[in-house]
Amino acid sequence: MTDAETLERLVALNAERAAEEQRSVIHWLRPEYQARPPAVGTKQSELTLPEAQPRKPAKPKAIRKTKTAWGKTLVERVQAVEAALHAAPGPVTPADLATQFTRAKPEDVAEILETLATLGRADRSGDQFTR
Repeated sequence: MTDAETLERLVALNAERAAEEQRSVIHWLRPEYQARPPAVGTKQSELTLPEAQPRKPAKPKAIRKTKTAWGKTLVERVQAVEAALHAAPGPVTPADLATQFTRAKPEDVAEILETLATLGRADRSGDQFTR
């Protein structure tokens, strides 16, 4: 049998199966698992469902009350500032980010943000930064 003949047979078989599915006739790989059609005149019983319970509104996420530790090394500080910048919902100033850390000075945070902007890891718009 050629490839063209095989393809013609497959297309014909596919059309036959699609027509059978439209008539609700489904062929299973294992016919013993196929559901038998109901007897003529039988009626499907009604399904009773429990009444829907109103859902409780989701609790808002707790706002973080503790400050992040201001790292001892410059590498730790840069990582912390970049993570805080990525977590910020919008543009922030260095002073805004400095309030998230213990013992961080806005000038130090500003210097790190400038460095991140220079490296292309942050965007600057005026005195505000975004990721």
